[in-house]
Amino acid sequence: MPASGLPAELTPWAERAEQAYIADALGKPAPQPLPVDASLPEPTRAAFAAAAAAAVAARYLSVGKPRSLGIIAEDPQRAYVLWLGHRVWHQPVDVRWAGPASASAELLARCGGRAAPLAEALTADVVCVDVELTVELTQVRRGSHLTLVRADATPELAARAICVGEAMSGAATVTLGELAAGLRDGRQLDEITLLLLHGPAGLDLARRALALA
Repeated sequence: MPASGLPAELTPWAERAEQAYIADALGKPAPQPLPVDASLPEPTRAAFAAAAAAAVAARYLSVGKPRSLGIIAEDPQRAYVLWLGHRVWHQPVDVRWAGPASASAELLARCGGRAAPLAEALTADVVCVDVELTVELTQVRRGSHLTLVRADATPELAARAICVGEAMSGAATVTLGELAAGLRDGRQLDEITLLLLHGPAGLDLARRALALA
Protein backbone atom coordinates (compact mmCIF):
# COMPACT_ATOMS: atom_id res chain seq x y z
CA MET A 1 0.00 0.00 0.00
CA PRO A 2 -0.43 2.19 -1.88
CA ALA A 3 -0.55 0.15 -5.07
CA SER A 4 0.56 1.45 -8.42
CA GLY A 5 -2.16 3.66 -9.90
CA LEU A 6 -3.28 5.27 -6.65
CA PRO A 7 -3.13 9.08 -6.86
CA ALA A 8 -1.55 11.49 -4.41
CA GLU A 9 -4.80 13.49 -4.16
CA LEU A 10 -8.42 12.98 -5.15
CA THR A 11 -9.45 16.51 -6.16
CA PRO A 12 -10.28 15.85 -9.85
CA TRP A 13 -12.52 12.90 -8.97
CA ALA A 14 -14.28 14.72 -6.15
CA GLU A 15 -14.89 17.76 -8.33
CA ARG A 16 -16.28 15.59 -11.12
CA ALA A 17 -18.60 13.82 -8.70
CA GLU A 18 -19.80 17.18 -7.38
CA GLN A 19 -20.54 18.31 -10.93
CA ALA A 20 -22.53 15.12 -11.52
CA TYR A 21 -24.59 15.66 -8.36
CA ILE A 22 -25.37 19.25 -9.33
CA ALA A 23 -26.29 18.30 -12.90
CA ASP A 24 -28.62 15.60 -11.62
CA ALA A 25 -30.33 17.97 -9.17
CA LEU A 26 -30.84 20.59 -11.89
CA GLY A 27 -31.91 18.11 -14.55
CA LYS A 28 -28.92 18.87 -16.75
CA PRO A 29 -26.73 16.47 -18.75
CA ALA A 30 -24.13 14.63 -16.73
CA PRO A 31 -20.49 15.67 -17.17
CA GLN A 32 -18.04 13.49 -19.01
CA PRO A 33 -16.91 10.66 -16.69
CA LEU A 34 -13.42 10.81 -15.26
CA PRO A 35 -12.03 7.26 -15.30
CA VAL A 36 -10.25 5.51 -12.45
CA ASP A 37 -7.20 3.34 -13.21
CA ALA A 38 -8.68 0.02 -14.38
CA SER A 39 -5.63 -1.89 -13.12
CA LEU A 40 -6.58 -1.24 -9.50
CA PRO A 41 -8.50 -3.96 -7.63
CA GLU A 42 -12.26 -3.52 -7.79
CA PRO A 43 -12.66 -2.84 -4.04
CA THR A 44 -10.10 -0.04 -4.31
CA ARG A 45 -11.73 1.38 -7.44
CA ALA A 46 -15.10 1.29 -5.68
CA ALA A 47 -13.57 3.29 -2.85
CA PHE A 48 -13.00 6.18 -5.27
CA ALA A 49 -16.76 6.66 -5.60
CA ALA A 50 -17.27 6.51 -1.84
CA ALA A 51 -14.39 8.92 -1.25
CA ALA A 52 -15.65 11.37 -3.87
CA ALA A 53 -19.15 11.33 -2.41
CA ALA A 54 -17.75 11.71 1.11
CA ALA A 55 -15.64 14.68 0.00
CA VAL A 56 -18.68 16.49 -1.40
CA ALA A 57 -20.74 15.77 1.71
CA ALA A 58 -17.98 16.94 4.05
CA ARG A 59 -17.66 20.15 2.04
CA TYR A 60 -21.27 21.11 2.67
CA LEU A 61 -21.98 19.46 6.01
CA SER A 62 -18.87 19.85 8.15
CA VAL A 63 -18.84 22.52 10.84
CA GLY A 64 -16.34 25.21 9.84
CA LYS A 65 -12.90 23.73 9.34
CA PRO A 66 -12.98 20.28 10.94
CA ARG A 67 -9.89 19.58 13.00
CA SER A 68 -10.31 15.84 13.56
CA LEU A 69 -11.07 12.97 11.18
CA GLY A 70 -11.88 9.42 12.21
CA ILE A 71 -11.60 6.62 9.64
CA ILE A 72 -12.75 3.12 10.57
CA ALA A 73 -11.76 0.73 7.78
CA GLU A 74 -10.55 -2.79 7.06
CA ASP A 75 -8.50 -2.48 3.88
CA PRO A 76 -5.49 -0.09 3.91
CA GLN A 77 -5.84 0.83 0.22
CA ARG A 78 -9.51 1.71 0.62
CA ALA A 79 -8.67 3.60 3.83
CA TYR A 80 -6.02 5.59 1.95
CA VAL A 81 -8.48 6.57 -0.80
CA LEU A 82 -11.12 7.58 1.76
CA TRP A 83 -8.50 9.70 3.54
CA LEU A 84 -7.67 11.42 0.24
CA GLY A 85 -11.34 12.26 -0.26
CA HIS A 86 -11.61 13.94 3.11
CA ARG A 87 -8.57 16.11 2.31
CA VAL A 88 -9.96 17.62 -0.89
CA TRP A 89 -11.65 20.58 0.81
CA HIS A 90 -10.40 20.19 4.39
CA GLN A 91 -7.08 19.54 6.10
CA PRO A 92 -7.80 17.81 9.43
CA VAL A 93 -4.74 17.70 11.65
CA ASP A 94 -5.96 15.04 14.07
CA VAL A 95 -6.49 11.86 12.04
CA ARG A 96 -7.70 8.88 14.05
CA TRP A 97 -7.48 5.43 12.45
CA ALA A 98 -9.51 2.52 13.80
CA GLY A 99 -10.40 -0.95 12.59
CA PRO A 100 -8.04 -3.46 10.97
CA ALA A 101 -6.50 -0.88 8.61
CA SER A 102 -5.09 0.97 11.61
CA ALA A 103 -2.55 -1.82 12.05
CA SER A 104 -0.86 -0.90 8.73
CA ALA A 105 2.40 0.85 9.56
CA GLU A 106 2.72 1.94 5.92
CA LEU A 107 -0.72 3.55 5.98
CA LEU A 108 0.09 5.51 9.12
CA ALA A 109 3.48 6.55 7.78
CA ARG A 110 2.09 7.75 4.45
CA CYS A 111 -1.04 9.48 5.73
CA GLY A 112 -0.03 10.53 9.21
CA GLY A 113 -2.33 10.32 12.17
CA ARG A 114 -2.48 7.59 14.75
CA ALA A 115 -4.19 4.35 15.58
CA ALA A 116 -7.04 5.02 17.99
CA PRO A 117 -9.79 3.06 19.74
CA LEU A 118 -13.08 2.81 17.89
CA ALA A 119 -14.82 5.00 20.47
CA GLU A 120 -12.30 7.81 19.95
CA ALA A 121 -12.48 7.62 16.13
CA LEU A 122 -16.27 7.88 16.28
CA THR A 123 -16.10 11.14 18.23
CA ALA A 124 -14.08 13.03 15.59
CA ASP A 125 -15.50 16.09 13.84
CA VAL A 126 -15.81 14.07 10.61
CA VAL A 127 -16.12 10.27 10.65
CA CYS A 128 -15.99 7.72 7.81
CA VAL A 129 -17.00 4.13 8.56
CA ASP A 130 -16.03 1.48 5.99
CA VAL A 131 -16.67 -1.62 8.09
CA GLU A 132 -19.82 -3.54 8.95
CA LEU A 133 -20.87 -1.68 12.05
CA THR A 134 -24.08 -0.25 13.47
CA VAL A 135 -23.35 3.20 14.83
CA GLU A 136 -25.34 4.30 17.86
CA LEU A 137 -26.43 7.80 18.84
CA THR A 138 -24.44 7.65 22.06
CA GLN A 139 -21.20 6.94 20.15
CA VAL A 140 -21.05 10.23 18.22
CA ARG A 141 -20.92 13.90 19.13
CA ARG A 142 -23.42 16.60 18.29
CA GLY A 143 -22.18 18.65 15.36
CA SER A 144 -20.29 15.74 13.82
CA HIS A 145 -20.61 14.58 10.23
CA LEU A 146 -20.54 10.86 9.40
CA THR A 147 -20.18 8.99 6.13
CA LEU A 148 -21.42 5.41 6.43
CA VAL A 149 -19.94 3.42 3.55
CA ARG A 150 -20.64 -0.11 4.78
CA ALA A 151 -22.11 0.75 8.15
CA ASP A 152 -25.62 1.36 9.41
CA ALA A 153 -27.11 3.79 11.90
CA THR A 154 -29.50 2.79 14.63
CA PRO A 155 -33.04 4.14 14.29
CA GLU A 156 -32.34 6.51 17.19
CA LEU A 157 -29.30 7.98 15.43
CA ALA A 158 -31.08 8.28 12.08
CA ALA A 159 -34.04 9.99 13.74
CA ARG A 160 -31.80 12.63 15.35
CA ALA A 161 -29.61 13.25 12.30
CA ILE A 162 -29.97 15.00 8.97
CA CYS A 163 -29.74 12.03 6.61
CA VAL A 164 -28.22 12.60 3.19
CA GLY A 165 -28.29 10.19 0.25
CA GLU A 166 -28.90 10.09 -3.48
CA ALA A 167 -32.07 8.12 -4.00
CA MET A 168 -32.38 5.99 -0.90
CA SER A 169 -36.09 5.51 -0.37
CA GLY A 170 -37.24 6.23 3.16
CA ALA A 171 -33.79 7.25 4.38
CA ALA A 172 -32.59 10.43 2.71
CA THR A 173 -34.03 13.78 3.74
CA VAL A 174 -31.83 15.70 1.32
CA THR A 175 -29.59 14.68 -1.58
CA LEU A 176 -25.99 15.63 -2.24
CA GLY A 177 -27.09 17.25 -5.49
CA GLU A 178 -29.60 19.48 -3.71
CA LEU A 179 -26.93 20.54 -1.23
CA ALA A 180 -24.25 21.20 -3.84
CA ALA A 181 -26.65 23.07 -6.15
CA GLY A 182 -27.91 25.25 -3.29
CA LEU A 183 -31.46 23.96 -3.60
CA ARG A 184 -31.65 22.72 -0.01
CA ASP A 185 -29.99 23.68 3.24
CA GLY A 186 -27.99 21.11 5.10
CA ARG A 187 -26.65 21.73 8.56
CA GLN A 188 -28.18 24.57 10.55
CA LEU A 189 -26.45 24.46 13.95
CA ASP A 190 -24.95 21.50 15.79
CA GLU A 191 -26.99 18.67 14.31
CA ILE A 192 -25.49 15.30 13.47
CA THR A 193 -25.35 14.74 9.72
CA LEU A 194 -25.16 11.34 8.00
CA LEU A 195 -24.17 10.50 4.45
CA LEU A 196 -25.68 7.09 3.74
CA LEU A 197 -23.84 5.06 1.09
CA HIS A 198 -24.72 1.50 2.01
CA GLY A 199 -27.88 1.17 -0.12
CA PRO A 200 -27.88 -0.03 -3.74
CA ALA A 201 -28.41 3.51 -5.03
CA GLY A 202 -26.06 5.17 -2.59
CA LEU A 203 -23.07 5.39 -4.92
CA ASP A 204 -24.80 5.23 -8.29
CA LEU A 205 -24.17 8.83 -9.35
CA ALA A 206 -20.60 8.88 -8.09
CA ARG A 207 -19.79 5.61 -9.85
CA ARG A 208 -21.14 6.92 -13.14
CA ALA A 209 -19.23 10.19 -12.73
CA LEU A 210 -16.01 8.20 -12.31
CA ALA A 211 -16.67 5.74 -15.13
CA LEU A 212 -17.14 2.91 -12.64
CA ALA A 213 -20.75 2.01 -13.47
